[in-house]
Amino acid sequence: MPEHAIQALEARQEAILSKLGQLRGEVERFLKGQGLTSITTSQPDVIKTYTADIVVRCSPSKPVYALPGLITLLSEHMKVYSTVHCHSSVSNLAPHLNQFLPTPTIERGQANLKITLIWKEVGKECELMVSPVSQTFIRGEVNIIRYFARLYPGLLEYDGVHSVTAIDMMLDSVTSLLWAQPKDRQPILRPLAVNLARMEYLCGNQFGIADLALFSALKQLNLEKDLQPELKKWYTAVSMKLMGGKGRRQHRMSSSRKSFNNRRRHSERKNSERHGNADNRCL
Repeated sequence: MPEHAIQALEARQEAILSKLGQLRGEVERFLKGQGLTSITTSQPDVIKTYTADIVVRCSPSKPVYALPGLITLLSEHMKVYSTVHCHSSVSNLAPHLNQFLPTPTIERGQANLKITLIWKEVGKECELMVSPVSQTFIRGEVNIIRYFARLYPGLLEYDGVHSVTAIDMMLDSVTSLLWAQPKDRQPILRPLAVNLARMEYLCGNQFGIADLALFSALKQLNLEKDLQPELKKWYTAVSMKLMGGKGRRQHRMSSSRKSFNNRRRHSERKNSERHGNADNRCL
């Protein structure tokens, strides 16, 4: 990647990180005004009291593969509702993208975190809408992962850990990988492979947001089959962590979803009968 492009990318990253800090301050002030606990703490009651409604827009040609993984990880600790929509700017959407996110098993109103993914032609970088009123966006998958990590620091470690510099370096490497020319990708991946020869994951022996970002980048760039042995072993382990129990989860979700749909149909039928009786009385 040319030096001027790297400098421009670094400047853009700094601007985005600065905006993230400002947005986090606004959220904390809002929570304080509502009498809620600050999001800088990792206490469980934060998850119970703070509800986030997030919209992500993404081009179908550049799927944000980190999003299903984030939902999988967060769903282990909180109630997450996710849904997928397609913008009119997309003429042909691959069928599997309609089921890109995990199927919700709860009502939207019961969720602590609500995520809406909209397939829309937005270019190479996906974008997360933070404020619909001011049309504030966070652009780039790596920065969206950073945002989630700062929104739920007790669940996705980032700020406040001793390896925060190492995590940032890994995330910057992933960003460079996404923008690099094919001939420049292997030089970026080589140091990561060396790292994984010494550790189970990119920043130690615990799965983190850097692993999620790299996993998504490799899938998006279709590099799964061209990985060095260390990266291939790591990729298989991460796939198992995020998708290995997919069949069992889908079975549980399908049962829950079936029950959810049955309750909804029962409620709609009762409402229909009630309206029908009212119409008969009017006659």
